Amino acid sequence: MKYSDFKKMPYRQRRDFIKNGGEVERTITQKVVYYGSTLFIIVVAIFFIRSCSNQPRDKQDISDMLISMCSVEVEENLKDPDSFKVDRSRTLATQNSNGYSVEMVFRANNSFGATVPGTAICAFGSNGKDNKPLLESKEKAFLKSVSINGKRI
Repeated sequence: MKYSDFKKMPYRQRRDFIKNGGEVERTITQKVVYYGSTLFIIVVAIFFIRSCSNQPRDKQDISDMLISMCSVEVEENLKDPDSFKVDRSRTLATQNSNGYSVEMVFRANNSFGATVPGTAICAFGSNGKDNKPLLESKEKAFLKSVSINGKRI
């Protein structure tokens, strides 16, 4: 049966026709359009998925990640972690020959309840936990050391 005749049939008849082993003949043009459009959709989906999963990080992402990891580490080592506030305008994440470092300025309450300024320096390796450079890595950075107000923790 030709595809044009098949298409004119009601849905139930088409279903029964295919179920009983009937075959539909498509022209070359119809086959090219059908299989070509299906192949095109599959290729577009594959490229879309690959482009989403392999997005390299940019320097701002790395900087934000390093500052966030340093903040968590510093906050955990304070007397009053709830009072911890980072001064983002004076916090720098820089890359050096040994990896990355974050110089953070913050305010927090001391043992007497007074709010005092503080500084922290966090050192990170140049690779992520998966041993790839941070710009390519999907993992977090490797924290090497932290010092708060000159005391290494």
